[in-house]
Amino acid sequence: MFFFSLDDGPIQFAAKNPRKRLKSSPYATAHSYPLCGVSFDSLNTRLISCDINGNIKLWRLKTKTLISSTSIIDQDNSKIHITKMIVHRDSGLISLAFNDYTIKIYDF
Repeated sequence: MFFFSLDDGPIQFAAKNPRKRLKSSPYATAHSYPLCGVSFDSLNTRLISCDINGNIKLWRLKTKTLISSTSIIDQDNSKIHITKMIVHRDSGLISLAFNDYTIKIYDF
């Protein structure tokens, strides 16, 4: 598990004990499925996370709170999964690659 620090300067990551689970952290249960992408916005104030089941979440880093959440895959179609997420930091566009060899672009 990784934690970040928003003190003066760049964001710093520090590895913590992966065997010790943080039950009070909002990130401990942020996604129910494996992640396929994590990215920061252009100002490093928000974090965008995406899991393979199509759940995209936008987090405010300073307060560690969820700003927005959306699911882009119909839950009835369990054969389709996201394999990769790339964020264009300047424009806020998100490109998603799927296991059916399609690519979709979203403005988040």
